[in-house]
Amino acid sequence: MSSQKKCNHTHSHNDHYEHDHSGNEGTHICNHVTSSSVSQSLDELSFERGIWGSVLSGDYDRVDTLLNKNKDLSNARDSSGFYPIHYAARSDSNFRILALLIDNGADPNLQTLGGATALHRSSFCGSVKNTDYLLNLKNIIVDIQDDDGMTPLHKAYEQGKTDIIDLLLKSNASTTIKDKRGRLPIDLLKQK
Repeated sequence: MSSQKKCNHTHSHNDHYEHDHSGNEGTHICNHVTSSSVSQSLDELSFERGIWGSVLSGDYDRVDTLLNKNKDLSNARDSSGFYPIHYAARSDSNFRILALLIDNGADPNLQTLGGATALHRSSFCGSVKNTDYLLNLKNIIVDIQDDDGMTPLHKAYEQGKTDIIDLLLKSNASTTIKDKRGRLPIDLLKQK
């Protein structure tokens, strides 16, 4: 009966093939634990492979495929409290994805853990096309407040987004709502 030498050690993935598995005494059994300097948490992996990462990266075809399999993903919250619509609304380059999400039942008034809606995000980021699209939805709440009491108009003024301010004002956004610090939207206009 031959003896077995058991090898318990850790080495990097690249070292695996260079590792000498020959043993002086019979068969060599190696129980590897590979490690890598790059690792992802399960939440990060779920985000990347899920609808949120696909929206953020602008992968329209992947988002469409995921929604065809499960329309409920249009209103799925990630581990950070954001919904796909929040990622899509930030950039006009994701306009088609924003429309696709809405067409598949995304609620434009969903709020993050901090109370932001898609309209807050598009207004803050200066996404003119997305803001205009959202403002033309029948069920959009223009003056919804986040946890700081800010409306999308506050966010637009805060960032000095004049095109967005104009769109919001044309959609009858209130200029008299104060945030929790007592500021009107116009009070946030950046001084240049």
